[in-house]
Amino acid sequence: MRLKLTVIFVVLTVTISACGLFEFSEPAMPENNLTPGSEVTLSGVVVDTIDDCAADGICAYVLDTAIGEIDAIWAEGMMRCEGTLAENISVGEEVQVFGLVLDDVTQVTICRESAHSIRRSG
Repeated sequence: MRLKLTVIFVVLTVTISACGLFEFSEPAMPENNLTPGSEVTLSGVVVDTIDDCAADGICAYVLDTAIGEIDAIWAEGMMRCEGTLAENISVGEEVQVFGLVLDDVTQVTICRESAHSIRRSG
């Protein structure tokens, strides 16, 4: 009986030790190399919207891009937006954004320059 318990203990110890040898990790996302204050052109699929611009928030399309999720801002509070926005963009559509990278490099705005835009890809 003692030998049986010893064998079970050794098998469990080896099994538990072996489990520590294998680590599972999330697949690496491409690095977001956007520079605050620079202009950028990005393409992505609209996966959500942010609709908080009535007073002092933002309105934006959340895009799934090659570098991760980016908020494509088309309105900033009560401020008049200078850029061009295609009408009736919906979740699931692919769009192209030409805009200014903000300090939070997960946000690009079209509100600061008239040359900036959000339009359907294609």
